[in-house]
Amino acid sequence: MPGQKRNELLTGTERERLINRRDMGDAKTRAANDSRAKKKLAAWVENLRDVELILENLPDEMSESVVDEFAVYRLISVVEELLRVKEFRRIGGDINDPASWQTAPGRPADELDIARSTLLASVLGGVGQFLGADNPVIRAVTLSKIYADPILRGRMSEEEKRSAERCISAMKNVYGVDLEDVYSHTT
Repeated sequence: MPGQKRNELLTGTERERLINRRDMGDAKTRAANDSRAKKKLAAWVENLRDVELILENLPDEMSESVVDEFAVYRLISVVEELLRVKEFRRIGGDINDPASWQTAPGRPADELDIARSTLLASVLGGVGQFLGADNPVIRAVTLSKIYADPILRGRMSEEEKRSAERCISAMKNVYGVDLEDVYSHTT
């Protein structure tokens, strides 16, 4: 079995077994691999403060040279998975009637739901500064999803089409990603 590279969290075998765990016939091997993966996840979570400390204190030029742009997007994806695993819930209701706040029809929001949303909103405020409240790209991304549907595209104004096309073009030119293809598979 090949050794694990120092900078890898999982070995190739562990990664393969995790990806194919549902199809793995050997329950003992699956359980052992799951246990190893869980321990590695726990170690990673315990070291997040160290990562934060490094990013806060190491000169930006040094951090920038080892952190590629896609690390930001991968980390946001990891955050989404963590929120799902911890069963965070979206809260709806009338701001003027806290008794109406609920996480699902008929399920009142409890103290944990409210505390989580409060902390999440304050943390996301820091992330939100990089988008800005008046960022036209946020709306243009929604328009680009509509643009992917030929029928809906015909209902868009020329200005809306230009906004959508600007996002589509930027993604193609910078990242080589065709948003029209991505959105046409999700609609």
